[in-house]
Amino acid sequence: MTIKRIEDLKFTDDFMFVYIMKDPEICKGVIERLIGIKIDKISFPELQKNFSPFFDSKGIRLDVFVEDSTRVIDVEIQTGLTEDLCYRISYYEKIMSVSSFKKGRPYREMKDRYVIFICIDDYFRMGKPFHKFRYYDVENKIFLEDGGYLYIINASAFLNEKNLERKAILEYIKKGNATDDFTHQIDDAVRNAIEKNRSKEDFMFAGLKYYDTQVYAAYEGEKRGIAIGLAKGIEKGLKQGSYQAKLETARNMILDNLPLETISRYTNLSIAELEKLK
Repeated sequence: MTIKRIEDLKFTDDFMFVYIMKDPEICKGVIERLIGIKIDKISFPELQKNFSPFFDSKGIRLDVFVEDSTRVIDVEIQTGLTEDLCYRISYYEKIMSVSSFKKGRPYREMKDRYVIFICIDDYFRMGKPFHKFRYYDVENKIFLEDGGYLYIINASAFLNEKNLERKAILEYIKKGNATDDFTHQIDDAVRNAIEKNRSKEDFMFAGLKYYDTQVYAAYEGEKRGIAIGLAKGIEKGLKQGSYQAKLETARNMILDNLPLETISRYTNLSIAELEKLK
């Protein structure tokens, strides 16, 4: 694991990305420019949103989760390329479909789901900056209008992007060059965040994909202990992340009308703690 100095943090570092995207104006601007939609109004973006629709299913932890009147949107930053990226983006959309749709509602009321993976490098090795996916009948050439939209953005191909606003964001993500008013706004926010938090403990560990190990352990029952020698702040953060994951799981189980005694047995939360979640 790489721990960066505060002065070296960039917009593309996990912690910095979610920190900057908590600004609704920047979050809205990034999404609108990247995928060409207009968001009517978003509430305060939820950062590191947990979804686990079933107790024994694989949970997911979204970088930035946004909701407006007709859509739910997830934005992920990917500094490295993994072979399972296509599986992940598809799974994220499916989990969002289940988790954001309430019991008893007609299917036509389901909100559209947008999952955006911003990659620093070229996953498909095609030199294309923009990839949009939907379910498609290849035989009859028609789309399945299910409300699901998947995007894999390749920042390294910014020179091939014709849309100037999208090109500016992609260049900033790949090179760190602010070339228009909006990317200067992002860059100023990054610099201000570094200066404001220079002495804070949580920023000292921003190079880590923080909390992930413990959160997924809480969801899936994995035992991945914390390596000896991790800083005190990391240990505290992991414990907090694990507890929040248990609360999220308990809320889902309560919505499924499971007995509180059963929920307590699986999550190790007390009946009193569970009563507060009802």
